[in-house]
Amino acid sequence: MAKYNVHAGHAASGKKYCGAVSLLNESKENRLIAKEIIRLLKAAGNTVYDCTVDSGSSQANVLSKIAKKCNAHTVDFDFSIHLNSGRKDKKGDKKIGGFEVWLTDTGKGKEDLASRIRKEMKALGFTDRGTKKTSGLYILNHTKAPALLLEICFVDDKDDYNLYKEVGYKRIAQAVVTGITGKTVSAGSAETKPAESKPSGSKPAAAGKPEAAKSYNKSYGRKYTTTAKLNLRSGAGENKEIITTIPKGKSVNCYGYYTNNGSTTWLYVQYGNKTGYCSKAYLK
Repeated sequence: MAKYNVHAGHAASGKKYCGAVSLLNESKENRLIAKEIIRLLKAAGNTVYDCTVDSGSSQANVLSKIAKKCNAHTVDFDFSIHLNSGRKDKKGDKKIGGFEVWLTDTGKGKEDLASRIRKEMKALGFTDRGTKKTSGLYILNHTKAPALLLEICFVDDKDDYNLYKEVGYKRIAQAVVTGITGKTVSAGSAETKPAESKPSGSKPAAAGKPEAAKSYNKSYGRKYTTTAKLNLRSGAGENKEIITTIPKGKSVNCYGYYTNNGSTTWLYVQYGNKTGYCSKAYLK
């Protein structure tokens, strides 16, 4: 299996030289994402080193410490996890700032790896800002292994904030790991597996008209693929009537309508000639 270094950029939240803070707190969220990436990669059999540094005497010192931790290990790739800033859109303009990857160059497999991760993040609804080259980022220039810097979304954009909160750091980490490994990370790799991924033993009922969706998000409007055998329900909840059971790997269409129930987002989708709700957690 492969070997990786993963770290959350900047010092810890509340410390000097921490990351950007606005609607989202970079140094809090990137640590959640980095830890989940590490956990999922290890669960898949890879060797992973956490090279995060929480404090330093200066920004340069924090970066130097991170590079030193990275270079203490012989690995295939280094991943630096960040959140972006600069959109200054706290009210929302219906446009998602999105995700990007930074490299020093496109060699040593970095470009293909970046493209795979971008594809997975785009599938979550984040605007694809592309793969970008720079010679001005310290970490990319000071690690022995090929390094990629991932900017997950913008901390100061309301639309990014809303999507980030809807998707959650665990699904973001899952998308990144799927891109890194080239293999779909199953929901079973997560710490807890929602019961909705397993259709109940009851037979699908002849459901009436599905409930009306309560919300709309243009970014949700696209074709999805089921990542597990999934119930299509008459409403947003596991207690709602089952219309039919959709096999794993089948396509459904969403036109942007959804309903939140607790921490779960339920998309209003069309499957063949049937419409209803599916848990977004099992749609890719």
